[in-house]
Amino acid sequence: MKKVLPILMLLAIFGLSNSIAQTNYDSTSFESGALPTGWTATPANHWVIGPWYTNANFPANPHTKFAVISDSTCSCSNSAAYLTTGVINLNAATTVLLKFDYLWEEWYTNTTNETFEVDYSTDGGTTWTAMIYPNPVGAWTTVVANISGFVATQANVKIRFAYGDMGTEFPDGGAAIDNFYVYTPIAFDVSETSIDIPTYVQDNTPFIVHGIFENIGATSVSSLKMNYSVNGGPTQSQTLTGLNVQTLDSYNYTLNAIPYTPTSNAGYTIKVWNDTINSTHMDPTPANDTLSGSFTVIDTVIQKVVLVEEFNQASCDPCAEAAANVDSVIYGNYNVVAPVRYHVSWPGVDYMNAVPIIGTDVQTRVQYYNVTGVPDARIDGSTDAYPGYDPNAVSLSTSVIQPLSQKGSPFRLNVNATYDGVKQFNITTTIKAFTAMPALKFFVALTDSLHYASNQSSESIPQYDFPEAMEQMLPTVAGTSLTAFAAEGIQTVTTNWTQNHPLATNSLPYDSGQWRVVVWVQNTATKYVYQAAQIIPTLMLGIDEISNVVGSFSVYPNPVETTANVSFTLKNPSNVTMDVYTLVGEKVYSQDFGTLGNGINIVPLETKGLSAGMYFVTLSAGGNRVTQKVTIQK
Repeated sequence: MKKVLPILMLLAIFGLSNSIAQTNYDSTSFESGALPTGWTATPANHWVIGPWYTNANFPANPHTKFAVISDSTCSCSNSAAYLTTGVINLNAATTVLLKFDYLWEEWYTNTTNETFEVDYSTDGGTTWTAMIYPNPVGAWTTVVANISGFVATQANVKIRFAYGDMGTEFPDGGAAIDNFYVYTPIAFDVSETSIDIPTYVQDNTPFIVHGIFENIGATSVSSLKMNYSVNGGPTQSQTLTGLNVQTLDSYNYTLNAIPYTPTSNAGYTIKVWNDTINSTHMDPTPANDTLSGSFTVIDTVIQKVVLVEEFNQASCDPCAEAAANVDSVIYGNYNVVAPVRYHVSWPGVDYMNAVPIIGTDVQTRVQYYNVTGVPDARIDGSTDAYPGYDPNAVSLSTSVIQPLSQKGSPFRLNVNATYDGVKQFNITTTIKAFTAMPALKFFVALTDSLHYASNQSSESIPQYDFPEAMEQMLPTVAGTSLTAFAAEGIQTVTTNWTQNHPLATNSLPYDSGQWRVVVWVQNTATKYVYQAAQIIPTLMLGIDEISNVVGSFSVYPNPVETTANVSFTLKNPSNVTMDVYTLVGEKVYSQDFGTLGNGINIVPLETKGLSAGMYFVTLSAGGNRVTQKVTIQK
């Protein structure tokens, strides 16, 4: 069973061709087809030199020859196999960086998994200590690490790559490395790694340029002059002071002293660069000092809601391990996130995917995003992220979600949805564009949160709860085609569904916790999601009507154990009360919140005194009532 994590993106500029000298202590490729002088591989013939292995797990391009290890290289298990350098004399080096390219396809079973690490020795190989644990990746990836704290000023250094499969053969797993360097970088070198600007900017509204730079020189950075220009116009400059950015550390900067205010609707290009380090030193490698980006200025910019599509499975231990982080990020950013969780058919049993129409729709999204393993996620369609927490990888996190939500959107989505409490859903979405936009696709997903009384996993970590599981794409998984928008253009999409399949195929009892409607506008070619929205359908019980006072209304988390958040939008200031009823209509909880203001309101629902089960939460405001279903767990 394959566990796929996202590619580790430790980006740095490494210019061996620079005219500015850097000191190389070891510079190794494997183009000779043999182990370099002084290097050893133990046991013999486990690490080999390629090109080798036509399996797509080890693509040779652009690396024509490299060191590789897999059970297929020797038709044997690799309980512990090492690729070790010769002695590297670092006696005169106070700053030492290690760079290498690698692949690692990790495979595992319920009891065993592969391991891959980088170790060092300062006594010529007598004793070893681990210093780097690369992430599993499916494409050639570059690592640059500051290893000064391990090996600087040492004269008898060796470095080794240690691979192990715990004695179990994994024919398609393994690791490969190439382009190995140990070096001291030039003294002053700062690389611009990213700039953060809104995608859409409202005219005559100032915005501030944010970005990240990385110190890839040997000297710490205490100050840096930053510059930008828009459409080739005048240069705006700000010197960042009071810094302490060490080698290979990154710094998030904000140019708040020089905001930019666009005055007309158009597309703009911005160039950002640095040019003076520590007051007097010009950066000698200008090629990595500059980045460019673009933004569009329009009359009205709408708050961006971020679509999070997670791919998981009920019988998947890594999925279970990632669940806590996924829930934390989604519910911690609930006002700017629209979540959909797809249950795939591998690696084990998943009774939700086993429903034919669900499985078919999920597979369509899997193929669309080329998902090859779980857990996996796509953020706004175009960002591949690992759902769990990994400090060395692109992970689903608030630090990723919030900047995306601040990008702005040219679309406003107004969603109205009703549910009769049995099987009928009616959903109408009004889509307004505030600038001219091309033809796009509109998608609707119905999700539900399921709670099982018994464990659903066939692996080692029990799984009982499956929130926001995709149950139906409307009208189909292909979505609805939108025609091109003129500025201020409006299109309306209405979809209806009468539930015609179970939520899961097995006979074990489960509770249906909370239906949600998630909608989004997507460019199917680039996969970018311009805007998303979610809403919990108004439950039509025969005693309530669609409210003309209360807009969106949701209860989360749902199911809830102790305290839920009740989020709702008031169209006008109103006196608000909240009542909780059992399924037979008995009122068991009531609270008067007094007069609340228009806009989004969030109030707590304390459930500690209520028994486990299903309830109706009714919100009353301005003579209107809306109701949602909530499940309480103990």
